[in-house]
Amino acid sequence: MQIVGAIDLGEGSEGVAAFTGSLAERLDATADLVHVCGSEQDADAIDGKRARLETLMGSWPESRHGRARCEPGTPVEVLLALTREYDAVVVRPRSGRFWEHLLLGSVAAHVVRKAECPVFVCRGAPLPESPRMLVGLDVRRGTHERLMDHAKDWVPRLGGTLDAVYIDMTRVPFIRDATVRRAALSELETQRERERRLLERTLAVLPTDHRGEAAVVEGAGPGEGLVEASEDYDLLLVGSLERQGVVQHLIGSVAEYVVTRAESNVLTFPSQLDGD
Repeated sequence: MQIVGAIDLGEGSEGVAAFTGSLAERLDATADLVHVCGSEQDADAIDGKRARLETLMGSWPESRHGRARCEPGTPVEVLLALTREYDAVVVRPRSGRFWEHLLLGSVAAHVVRKAECPVFVCRGAPLPESPRMLVGLDVRRGTHERLMDHAKDWVPRLGGTLDAVYIDMTRVPFIRDATVRRAALSELETQRERERRLLERTLAVLPTDHRGEAAVVEGAGPGEGLVEASEDYDLLLVGSLERQGVVQHLIGSVAEYVVTRAESNVLTFPSQLDGD
């Protein structure tokens, strides 16, 4: 397995390098580090940046050392190309200028939108030995089984346990008749219990020692619910279901919302892996 960490050589570069090296050790992988050098043509400057990448690799076990790469182009173009080369890419959620962020989102969110391999969005320290992980599953749209197909391949490699949550946006409107309102609330609770049991069956594809809890919780939206939950987890797992055109730019996706706002690290699986 080969992974790559994207390094901007600014503040936070050491954290991304440490996360990438730790992930390589956990996955029994080799790891490259890449810096996007834009239109830089000065050979000495590029050699200097490559040397800085090699220095960042210095704390890794030598068996994990890959290449130090300086690639021309824009960050989004280069990183998307790398998602076609590697088994996983590590990025950090650094936003661009205000209007660029408003229209296109951060580099991390833009990469998640089009990536062809899993993307780790590094927000902090490397994962602990037994990380607490959470996956957001949409049981009503029927995408939960495909997402769990990917999760079951990654969770045992990462260790720890995986909880599953479905964020239910259903609200019972105001009903004047108390009997009718109680009946509506009871029906909603019955539905949520069915969905919770479905989440439990979905989690059953994992080995017992990696299987966590299943919950259906009320929330304003899946993105908001996952971001709120992220404070209690080391890693969120989400699927990136791509939208098209103006809708993509104005609304984005749950994955983009999560990677730009979550408190924890995030692992996204691309829509291309879903066979859509």
